[in-house]
Amino acid sequence: MEEVRKRLYIVYPIDNQGRLEMTEKHSKVRWDKTLKNYRDNYSYEQEWEIAILELIANSIDAKATTIKIFFSKNGDYATIICTDNGKGMDEIEFEEYHNLGSLTKSREEDTIGFAGIGAKLTLDLCKEVYTETRKDGKTLASIWWFDKDENEPKYIDDIESQNKLEFVRGTYVEIRNILASDITENKVKYLIYYNYQYLLDQVDIYVNDENLPSPIKLLRDVAKKSREIRDPTRRYKGMRINFVGEIFYLNDEGIKKINDFYEKETGKTDIFKNWFDIVVCGKTVIREEDFKLTQNVPREEWELIRGYIKCDDLISVVRTSKDDINRKSIPWKKFSNTAKLAIIKWLNEEGLYREYEHEKSDKVFQRMIKNLEKDINDLLNQYPDLLNKILTPGIKPLKPKKEENMTQMGEIPIPDSEGRERGSLELGGEMGTGVYGGTGHSPEPTVPHPGESGEIESGRWEGENIPITPKIKRVSRYKIGISWSPLEIKDPIIWDQSLNSFIINSNHPAAILARKDTKSRMFYTIHEILRYIAENYIEVETEEDKQEKFWELYDNYLKMPS
Repeated sequence: MEEVRKRLYIVYPIDNQGRLEMTEKHSKVRWDKTLKNYRDNYSYEQEWEIAILELIANSIDAKATTIKIFFSKNGDYATIICTDNGKGMDEIEFEEYHNLGSLTKSREEDTIGFAGIGAKLTLDLCKEVYTETRKDGKTLASIWWFDKDENEPKYIDDIESQNKLEFVRGTYVEIRNILASDITENKVKYLIYYNYQYLLDQVDIYVNDENLPSPIKLLRDVAKKSREIRDPTRRYKGMRINFVGEIFYLNDEGIKKINDFYEKETGKTDIFKNWFDIVVCGKTVIREEDFKLTQNVPREEWELIRGYIKCDDLISVVRTSKDDINRKSIPWKKFSNTAKLAIIKWLNEEGLYREYEHEKSDKVFQRMIKNLEKDINDLLNQYPDLLNKILTPGIKPLKPKKEENMTQMGEIPIPDSEGRERGSLELGGEMGTGVYGGTGHSPEPTVPHPGESGEIESGRWEGENIPITPKIKRVSRYKIGISWSPLEIKDPIIWDQSLNSFIINSNHPAAILARKDTKSRMFYTIHEILRYIAENYIEVETEEDKQEKFWELYDNYLKMPS
């Protein structure tokens, strides 16, 4: 035991009873910097705006049907109050409320305040925060402040309630003396309409005792046409992506009435613009989403289209700032694809949808490319030697698999008779002759290699180095493909051996010019492929000879049956 203790003492000090002699330390947290980093996620100019947005988000999460915002100014500072008739908090929830990342909040619960930051975002910017909450007849209260000397938030939660909560249950939060020199009623209203206007038909929100009217009823009244849209599929293999929304087709008079409404309430008219607002748990997280459909609607028409789509199931991919969504996520892709189809259906019914010209030409061009692939393969079959140089005989490009012991992308390790790795066969490259790996005296099969006919021959051994006639394995040849793709190179065309495909660089200036017309695009594609073949695979002495070979290929292409 003593020997074990001595060995362990090298790493950890241990006393005579075998207990670790260690000093516990705490990780330091720069709370002022942490709070600032949270605030930096938001795109608003003043901190007081973030405070109001988060207070309303917490009230929404508490299922409040009435939310009241009050503020009063004292010079450059203001006191901001938010009171609601939501669920309120019990002792455990109230204690958790004072933590930076509330454990009671999660994206899965469909709560827009999932980050659990709320009023605490402004603790280092105000004098203090008073909170009062009531649930099941019991009222709790706390005073919360930021100790700048010790650089950390502190609170007292056993104080006597000031009885400021007017509802039988709910929460009252008062942020005292926060810097808000530019706060006005119009700015507070604008903030609420801009972010929560689609909640106003379900929740009463007040600003200094003024109940904010919902614009949705007005939209329905002034719309030339309107329609509700819903997710027609309801479920995606267990994934919930349900949505509901409305499309409004306005006229100039309707747009004027809507703008007059917003100007009267907020002093601004830029709240409800073209296309669709995406709303998650009451909060507008995306504005003017057009689902890439503006090109399919005449400009004079799409300026008259407004709408919104509510989809609480997107909460899992909403960014922390609640001002955007992770557009690379599967839920967003599922949602946007289905919403786009629902909108296209409505546009078609109203005669507002048109197929954009380049879409038509692209579809025609893709059909022509498929025919060109067949023609190019048929043409090169007339030149077997040339085709052998372009395509690696008998080898299909492979993708490395995780379970295979590959040394790197595109190579297959080849062991000798003792299992040691002596070489590799490069995929897509030219195969040599002879045997890879080992000394040549192994009883194991040799590595397959091409014989004189160009086919794959598998050498075999029997007994002590006695060769047996190779077995010929005929492998089918793989066809050449053709595609257009934007490439970050200057070359107009490349040959991708891993795909057995010619790729036209759509970023090349000549390709950009050719795209203006389908026929020009096809001629350009044919010209570049045949030119590339003539320059890279035909062995001639002069440039004139290459040109001659190019025109020979082109003439034979034209002579092919259509």
